[in-house]
Amino acid sequence: MSQPKSVYAINITRTLILAATFFTLSGCESLHISQNKPSLLLQNKKMLYALNIEQTIKKGQWLISEYELHQALKNARQDSFLTNFYIRHYAFEQKNLADDLVKYAQVSLQLGDTKTASSCYQTLKKLQVSDNLKSELIKLSKALSVKKENSITQQQNLLGAKLDQSIQQGQLIESSQLITELQALKLLSKEVLTKINRAKGVLAHNTDLLNEKADLFYLDGNVQLAKSLWEYLLKFDPENQSIKTKLSRANRVLKNMHELRETPSNKPPVHATSSLQKHL
Repeated sequence: MSQPKSVYAINITRTLILAATFFTLSGCESLHISQNKPSLLLQNKKMLYALNIEQTIKKGQWLISEYELHQALKNARQDSFLTNFYIRHYAFEQKNLADDLVKYAQVSLQLGDTKTASSCYQTLKKLQVSDNLKSELIKLSKALSVKKENSITQQQNLLGAKLDQSIQQGQLIESSQLITELQALKLLSKEVLTKINRAKGVLAHNTDLLNEKADLFYLDGNVQLAKSLWEYLLKFDPENQSIKTKLSRANRVLKNMHELRETPSNKPPVHATSSLQKHL
């Protein structure tokens, strides 16, 4: 049964509109994907590259442990044909893996990723590498040493600037913490050592001043205020035995004062006592 011309025309029109809609939507979607594709591809490549390095390092560490295990079995005379075969296989795999790790370390250094380069190098040091790679390992070692020294220098300068600022602002506790952080670093420069010594002098001077104020507060009966000052001083001078002794004494005094306030007196009032004596 044939459809009327009007119905037929309407169906054709609907079909064309639907097709145009699908075409438009698919075109917009493809345009959206094409616009985002470069960034997505770049992000995915970076993620895959980082994952590949991580897995390569893990494989290298596994090969090292397996090789050491089979060497131990051989030394204990528990080796077999299979064990010897795997030892040769592991040695062969280590040399192949070393090539990749050297390349990853070199690229990581160029990108400024010292942490990944160092991880590759630490694994390479334990792998059996071919003779032609040994010179590359020496170059990597020197490059990492330079990077490490530069990093320490930058950290020293940053902490040194913070120390100067904290001393100027009178932040004694923060200054003490920064001195501790700086002293934990190695190869301190003369400039940084000068800053540390100058800051220690300021701290010592302020410690004496605050300690004297605490003594005056204690003598005036402001034990709680003196205690607070001594607690503050101990935060950046925890080994000061004199302040520890004073703080302990202040705590005992405050404890006794608290007990006196809390303990009820069993003695009758004075007027009641005198009245009782008259009746007697």
